Amino acid sequence: MKIAIISDIHSNFEALKEVMNKISDLNIDKIICLGDVIGYGPSPNKCLELILQNTDTILMGNHEFALLHPEYLQFFSSNAKAGINYTKQVLLKHYFLKINEFGLTKSIDNLMFAHSCISQPTSFKYITSIFHAMDEFKFFGDNQILFIGHTHYPIIFEENSGKYSEIKADDELEIEFRDGLKYIVNVGSVGQPRNGDSRSTFFVYETQKKIGRYYKVFYNIDVVYEKIKNIPELPIFLGKRLYKGV
Repeated sequence: MKIAIISDIHSNFEALKEVMNKISDLNIDKIICLGDVIGYGPSPNKCLELILQNTDTILMGNHEFALLHPEYLQFFSSNAKAGINYTKQVLLKHYFLKINEFGLTKSIDNLMFAHSCISQPTSFKYITSIFHAMDEFKFFGDNQILFIGHTHYPIIFEENSGKYSEIKADDELEIEFRDGLKYIVNVGSVGQPRNGDSRSTFFVYETQKKIGRYYKVFYNIDVVYEKIKNIPELPIFLGKRLYKGV
């Protein structure tokens, strides 16, 4: 089975559309979205529509969580708050109901999926270093791989008999997942990359071969920028950052 794993679309319909086009060319059996379909960007309704129509599982990200739990906004930056406030204004009612149905984690055989972590899913803590990964590996049990998003930064953490290492996902990295080792795979971001590469990123895992690969996709940033520029509620920085992938 080939699983495409996407995350952090952030209301960027142009990026999501190109990623879905690429996925359709790869003979994928299942698509799992790790959350943050909304927030930051200009097109929450169109993104949710496309995600709901084409994915098998949708998990809740911290932006969906904040939409449902306004008290969580205290942990958000001013730009993130602006994105949620705009989303509240324009989001169609039935999408509020759908978001409320999103789960926090998902398991398939020895694979786990979450927006940010499995140890405390509603804490939405960031796994950005070996130190953070070491703590998260303690919650794996018999599972081998945890797929996450949240940081918008594609990277893989590996645990091998108590030794830890990180593998930076430069370009379209391919990796074999070895038996007896454990991994945390950050699949990167579709709609707001922050690793200095403006292309959308997603990950494909083949369960039988135990091989995974990052894919990078170009999209029309100009269109998204113009949309953001014409929405007074959204800071223009949210459009400018897309060009640099920061």
